[in-house]
Amino acid sequence: NFFVEIDLSSLDPWFDVYFPATAGYTIWWVLYTIWLLTVGMKLPAKGWDTIFHDTMRSGNGKTLYKMVGKPMSEYEARKMDNSFTRADAMVYMCIHATLVFASTLVALICLMNQWVHVCLCGVMTLSTIFHAANRYTFY
Repeated sequence: NFFVEIDLSSLDPWFDVYFPATAGYTIWWVLYTIWLLTVGMKLPAKGWDTIFHDTMRSGNGKTLYKMVGKPMSEYEARKMDNSFTRADAMVYMCIHATLVFASTLVALICLMNQWVHVCLCGVMTLSTIFHAANRYTFY
């Protein structure tokens, strides 16, 4: 048999997998969010960068501003001097949490169904090949 057989009959996927993973993340999320809102927001003025500020200066920040309906002129001004607001940080952290919870759910589905896992690995491999091939420029 190509696949390793794992007895999942005694496993409660929600209690044994999803809950511990999301509980650990939630603890980190609360602590990091408190730090970001109280200390991290002030760091660019002192010459230090944070992953939040770096992400917000990228295309992801522009996407976030579009999602919440803020004008692009405000985004460009904030981008120039790293003056993003605490509300921006909270939206960023809520999106982060949503994506982590969703990806943990995908991991749980992959654990419970080997064919979903195989298909997802195949899709990611093909996506990587496709995107890597698009990076080449022939002169």
